[in-house]
Amino acid sequence: MAATEAARRAAAAEEERIILQMVADFEREEAEREAAAAEAQRIRDEEERLRRQEERRRIEEERIAAVGLRFRQLTTELETLNEVQRVLMAERYEFEVEVQRKERQDALDALAIRHAPELETLTNESQQLVFEAEHRYREEYRMRLVEEQRIEEEYVEKLKQFWNGKPDGEYKVRDAREELRRDQDKEYRFWDAYRRKQIFAIKEGEKRKMEALMVKHTKEINAIEGRSKIDVIEWNRKKWAEGKWAEEVTRERVAILQEMEQVEYARV
Repeated sequence: MAATEAARRAAAAEEERIILQMVADFEREEAEREAAAAEAQRIRDEEERLRRQEERRRIEEERIAAVGLRFRQLTTELETLNEVQRVLMAERYEFEVEVQRKERQDALDALAIRHAPELETLTNESQQLVFEAEHRYREEYRMRLVEEQRIEEEYVEKLKQFWNGKPDGEYKVRDAREELRRDQDKEYRFWDAYRRKQIFAIKEGEKRKMEALMVKHTKEINAIEGRSKIDVIEWNRKKWAEGKWAEEVTRERVAILQEMEQVEYARV
């Protein structure tokens, strides 16, 4: 009976051992399965992490490439804009120079159109005044010569009547006639000097008028040339200032574009 009990206990112990072994094996296998599952999950997680990392890298590279392309295009467009602006400014400068040249030439042409008849009118008037003065001189000289001849003839006739038949009458008539001629010559020289002085004064007066007109014309031309030079100086100053402004605007545009590009590159 004791042997039977011992056998029963041994069998029960063996059964318990087997059960415990089975539980231990199950727990070990379960732990191994859990470890394998965890490792597989870890591998899947790592692969997913690497895939996402690669995707993020690819997306970032594409973004950076897109940013680079976009800003290269913007840089090209900006350079084109700046070049167009420079061309337009150059064309406007050429137009303004032509306008200034035409305005100057038009003003000079207008003066020439006005000066020519003014000069011609004054020349004709001066020539007419001198001609009339010289004509009056010639007419007065002719009339004076006729009058002197008449006076001399009448005077000589009276002298001949007075000295007719008297001693030395012929010499007396001749002497008296010579004295008359001397008086007439003296009066003529006085009259001639006076009239020539008048004619000279008229010529000098007209000469001064002509000189004054030429001075007036020269001043008007110089005034236009002076205004033209001032306009050129002011235009050059404006051109220089606009050039500096354009350079500054170009630099500012480039700086802003570069700053925007760096911000885009740095954006996460």
